[in-house]
Amino acid sequence: MLKKCVVCGKEFNSKNGVITCSAECREIATKEKKKKYFKNYYEGNKDEIIKRIMRNKKR
Repeated sequence: MLKKCVVCGKEFNSKNGVITCSAECREIATKEKKKKYFKNYYEGNKDEIIKRIMRNKKR
């Protein structure tokens, strides 16, 4: 099945639901996914994270 790479837009034969055409594109997609996840996590837990950092600085 031909699919379009989510990173570079190149068409490739997809196997088992793969969404990227190469290891390089997979690495880029993974970094972006992690960046988005941690940004959302920080926004949802900002107060707790800041409290923990301040508590650790006092030690």
